[in-house]
Formats: sequence, structure tokens, C-alpha cells
Amino acid sequence: MMTVLWNALFSKNILNEGTSISEDNSSDSELAAKVNKSILKLYGQFLSDDGLWVDYEGMKSSPLFQDFVKEAQKLVRVNLENLTETERKALFLNVYNSLVIHGQVQLGVPASTFQRLSFFQRTAYRIGPHVFSLDDIEHGLLRGRWYATQICQLELKVRVCVCER
Repeated sequence: MMTVLWNALFSKNILNEGTSISEDNSSDSELAAKVNKSILKLYGQFLSDDGLWVDYEGMKSSPLFQDFVKEAQKLVRVNLENLTETERKALFLNVYNSLVIHGQVQLGVPASTFQRLSFFQRTAYRIGPHVFSLDDIEHGLLRGRWYATQICQLELKVRVCVCER
């Protein structure tokens, strides 16, 4: 029972793992920019005219979503050590926003407090050899909170955290 509860709370749903990673000779920062461009195009197509809602169901069956997923899968090739601090900040800001949308399309929009907590703890991307959840990105990398930053540094085993305080 405890294992089931632990997995429900803490195991990561890594959304950009897959086998359809095509060859791309782009630099690490260019790969990140392509992911951002792809999600903006997708989001723009499925955002209501009044800007109040997003058609996540329509997005899920869109060829644009499949193109976005292929771009997101390329993040596994990014080497964070090759990026400047400014490039890492841009990468993680864009990845965070892309991952929220990707997670809501693939996993559904969380309806309860527990579902929201689980969503942000578990929804993740692999970037290089590292796995980052939405919480890891927001609290450890972007906000630089000491407790999350320590976890982040252990995960990375190098000092590439965006915000070091």
C-alpha cells in the first residue's frame, strides 16, 4: 500500500521520452528555442478568441501537437553545461511553460488540490541525463529555494542551477 501511495505522489511522468527522436544538428540553445516556437504555435491555434480557455482535447489530436512532442523529445540531447546562465534561464522558463501545457494535454487538467500537487511534483521532462518536474524547475531552478536547489544540485552533480543564492 505504501509503495502505491509513494508512486502516486512522487514517481515522475516523463513526457518527452520516446523513440521518434529525429536527427537534428541544432545547438543546445537552438533545440530549446524550437521547443518554445512549437508550443507557442500550438497554443495560439487552440486558445479561444477571448483568451479565456484552451481546447486541450482538440490540441491532443492535432498534428501540431505531434510535431511539438517530437521537438520536446529532442531535449534529451541538451547538455546544460554548454549553456550560459542566461540561456539556462530562458530554457527553463520556456520548458516550464511547455511542460505545463504538455502535461495538461497528456494527463488532463488537475481538478482537485491533491491532483494539482501531484501534477506539479510528477509531470517532468528529461533534459540531457536529468529529470526535472515542474516543481523542480519552479522552486529549485527558477526561484532558487535552498531546499529545492540542494536537490537540484544533487541531481545534476554539477553547479548548473539557474539561480544560485
